[in-house]
Amino acid sequence: MTAKITMLQTLLGEAVGSAVASFVMNVIVLWVSQKVILPSEKEKGLLSIIALSLVGAIVMLLLSWIPYIGWLVSWLAWVWLIKAWFGIGWTYGAFIAALAYILYLIVGYIVGLPRAIAMIDQMKSLLGLA
Repeated sequence: MTAKITMLQTLLGEAVGSAVASFVMNVIVLWVSQKVILPSEKEKGLLSIIALSLVGAIVMLLLSWIPYIGWLVSWLAWVWLIKAWFGIGWTYGAFIAALAYILYLIVGYIVGLPRAIAMIDQMKSLLGLA
């Protein structure tokens, strides 16, 4: 019983850690994206980007549950939120969202690859394959 509780605590801790890491990565890539795309007078500070990321995460979580088109509706809502937050047009909003997504994928791959390799090695040793 205590082994199951310990395993559940470990999984919960990893889930919370992953969510926090994902949020921090999102803030960083969104901040970089707005620096690259927007003129300096339209750029927002880090606290504003943190707030935008938090609101965006909540909105996208809620809208992504819509069957079949949830991904599209949530993406459009995210672009609209960026557009409204920065006071820019749809094109700039879409560019910021797209660049942030691309940077997120790149950073996630670089950061996640060593962990994935370590997890594979752990699984091999658990299964007696290593």
